[in-house]
Amino acid sequence: MSSARERVQQVGPTLDLPTVESVGRALVHASVVDAAVGAAKVLTVVLLLEIPLTPAVAVGGLSTFAIYASNKLVDDEDAVNAPERAQFVARYRRELTVATAGAVALALALSATAGPLAFALTALPGVAAVAYSVDLPLVERRLKDVLGVSTLLVAGSWALPVVALPVVWVDATFTATAGITFAFYLAQTAVAFEVRNVRDVAGDRAEGVDTVPVVFGVPTTRRLLYAVDVAAIGLYAAGTAAGVLPVAVGAVFAFATVVSIGVTASVDRGYDDARICLLRDANYGLVLLVVALAG
Repeated sequence: MSSARERVQQVGPTLDLPTVESVGRALVHASVVDAAVGAAKVLTVVLLLEIPLTPAVAVGGLSTFAIYASNKLVDDEDAVNAPERAQFVARYRRELTVATAGAVALALALSATAGPLAFALTALPGVAAVAYSVDLPLVERRLKDVLGVSTLLVAGSWALPVVALPVVWVDATFTATAGITFAFYLAQTAVAFEVRNVRDVAGDRAEGVDTVPVVFGVPTTRRLLYAVDVAAIGLYAAGTAAGVLPVAVGAVFAFATVVSIGVTASVDRGYDDARICLLRDANYGLVLLVVALAG
């Protein structure tokens, strides 16, 4: 005969409530954080260039969500590089697929109202993602497998819409300030991409993907990324001295780049790489805050 305590446990099982950490992981795995970062980047450009607020901000978030979510749906390397994320995607594959399709449709529909150039800029990351992930007919290989090209493709296809889309939406002028802002997002994205490759070197090597860390090794990759960030800081200093960037904005661009150097130095050193890399996303929130206050 069972005890009273056992009978209570059978009738009323313990309810496992989600923790803050588990909710945070789910938001990251589901690309919700990526979407928020994408929207924040476009809003930063709107405020910095002092142009009207438009649906370009929403399109930035939707496009980012769609690309990151779709990449997780097809990235076989995640089974080795990010098993927890792969398990989450496998569990919610149907929901992520529906959400991704909806985000793509809504982003393209909104951008179509602003003209063909806005539509093309919105479609650019998606087109690049396809070229990155699938075998192209003429070369019969993925651009993901072409050393260096994959980094430039990803960085350029993300940085250009972030800066150009809100400018094109209101038919504004692409100024020198916009150019340096583009350089900021280009450098940040390129470095973040290669830092992710450092984290994923085991899975990429197993899949035969020739990334910079796989071909040249992690130490050399770190030195290359440090050089990119140091050159970027020099550009922001020059832009600030020339009056192209407000002092506060030049300073926060440089600070974000110093954090980027710290992330590059820390990844693959035995720390929690996923949390370290989230510092870069937090940087974009800080940049947005400083730009808003500077305005």
